[in-house]
Amino acid sequence: MASNQNPSTKAGETEIITARREAAAKLLPLFGGTTADGKEAVGVFHTHGIAAVIGSGAENKKLVDELRSNPHAKTLAVIAAARGNKNFSPALVAELFSRPEVDEDNDWFAKVFLGGLAEIFDATGVALILPPSQAGLDMVRGAYNVVSHLSEEERKKLGLCEADEAPRRQLAVDLMAILDEEKPAPLTPAQQLYRWAVRKWNARQVRRDVNAAANDAAAALPSATPAPEPAPAPAGPAIPDLTALTGGDKSLARVPWGVKKVAVPPAAPPAEAPKPAAPTAEDEDRELVLAAIQKAADSGDVPAKAFLKVKGERATIAEMTAFATRKGLL
Repeated sequence: MASNQNPSTKAGETEIITARREAAAKLLPLFGGTTADGKEAVGVFHTHGIAAVIGSGAENKKLVDELRSNPHAKTLAVIAAARGNKNFSPALVAELFSRPEVDEDNDWFAKVFLGGLAEIFDATGVALILPPSQAGLDMVRGAYNVVSHLSEEERKKLGLCEADEAPRRQLAVDLMAILDEEKPAPLTPAQQLYRWAVRKWNARQVRRDVNAAANDAAAALPSATPAPEPAPAPAGPAIPDLTALTGGDKSLARVPWGVKKVAVPPAAPPAEAPKPAAPTAEDEDRELVLAAIQKAADSGDVPAKAFLKVKGERATIAEMTAFATRKGLL
């Protein structure tokens, strides 16, 4: 008998799919949308507002509180809003699923994160997707995946650029319009989202590079070995048994009055210090790579600073070359 289970479904994903369907069934009467039989339902949040629904009774409050703590419901609502679903307006989703755990407030969450993603989706069709194997949504990873999938032409169309770049504007010709053009143009939600996503993602990469450099340095350190035990003091010259030497006559077994001094040979002259070896090609390569990393660190490159702080000149030429190549310093 053939199995009805999708062979591409991994272990654990079936439970996530079931939980998402249950969450969608709870979201639909609150936000509205198309039901399973094709009818349009108006959400009670749009009719009465979230606060009024919560205050109308203990059962409604309990339902809304459970929805707020449901990661599947939150992920579905965020993705719907980020794709411009009219029933899941950014303001309404941000009001229900606030984000007190991040630095940005709810106003930023609604206008920049959700509004910026909706603007990008409307212009390009690129949008957030459901994580295949986790309930929650990684905001930084999700936003960066969206902006990194845009083509160069799409980024130019939306005027997306990083903070150290200035978006190119269509300059005016009319005299009064030129005066207005001198005012800095406000950034669109999509432009703000792009800068935020790139900045946050790059900060993650820096932390990963620092941690990787620290782990490499810890692995390169030699393991501690126990200190060798001190050598035993040399024993003095063995004194023969005089009784045995004299054939057992104890009267002749007397300790000599003195001990004959043994001449000590003069100490050898100190060895001449070896002359320093001429620098090899590997030494010169090492100095060049180290100089490149030091130059990047002096210019403010955080991973280069971390590499020098953790490893410094103890790093091998192979480690330094690999790091410099990965960072594009060579």
